[in-house]
Amino acid sequence: MQKETSCGVIIYQGKPDIRYLLVKSRANGHWGFPKGHMEEDETEIDAARREVKEETGLDVVILEDFKISMEYKISETVKKEVILFLGRPNSTSVTIQESEIEMYRWAAFPDAFKLLVYDSQKQILKQAHEFLKQ
Repeated sequence: MQKETSCGVIIYQGKPDIRYLLVKSRANGHWGFPKGHMEEDETEIDAARREVKEETGLDVVILEDFKISMEYKISETVKKEVILFLGRPNSTSVTIQESEIEMYRWAAFPDAFKLLVYDSQKQILKQAHEFLKQ
């Protein structure tokens, strides 16, 4: 089985009124977190930072205490691993990569939770939210 790895960041701002940045994929119309494929010789964190910068224009500070991954099959021969970190942006001025991202939204936890389609993403957002509330 072939394996693909994507890395990204659950971007948040504000405490105690936390809001999360979600992006809507132009490819499938689903809301999710900025992420993308690792390139050769890249660390997971470097790939996550690069993908966030490409998709949103944001530089992020990664909280290295939080890392979560999920795996799923994208075909009979390919398994995908998505590794997500938690991070704060240095600014909130988002510039989307229009070729890949249809739109973005800063959303409070309940709204962000409703926008996500996949249970795995919802569980990850829930874990990130609980981590930030500690």
